[in-house]
Amino acid sequence: MKIRYFLLVALLVLGLLQSRTWADVLSNGQVVRLFNLGSSQGPRYLNGLTSSSGVELTVSPEASGTRWKVVRLERDIVAFQCLGIVSGPRWLNGFTTTGQVKLSAKPDDDSGTRWRVHPEGKAFILECMGNVNGVRFLNGYTTSGDVELISSLDGISGARWKVVPSK
Repeated sequence: MKIRYFLLVALLVLGLLQSRTWADVLSNGQVVRLFNLGSSQGPRYLNGLTSSSGVELTVSPEASGTRWKVVRLERDIVAFQCLGIVSGPRWLNGFTTTGQVKLSAKPDDDSGTRWRVHPEGKAFILECMGNVNGVRFLNGYTTSGDVELISSLDGISGARWKVVPSK
């Protein structure tokens, strides 16, 4: 009886340890890299270009703009602050009317700096919470390195992201 109880408790604890939620991976203040899970070969790390306000995918995880600080705003909504070494705008910002993704100077200036996190297996989908209706899902093109918002997830592998903890 004691062995059965021990095994049951061990299985429960093991199950709890293995079931990581998005909140575990994207906790407030954590520094992460966002790795694109697109099906084509090419650049995969989300890179903020603080000198030009741009956002792209890059091959090198060591590019300074690939480090993002997570700022948890609500239960399932976060903002991402680029930690690139060059001064300039730092907040990941989606424009739901045009689909563009750029960096913004302040997180409060634009509603597109708020991102809802949708877990999908071991991946995440990031939905831009901009106030204006339009395209919403962060998508990276691993063939070209471009990043934009899209309206549908159907058959789109580049809208899935893996979070890689960073220092």
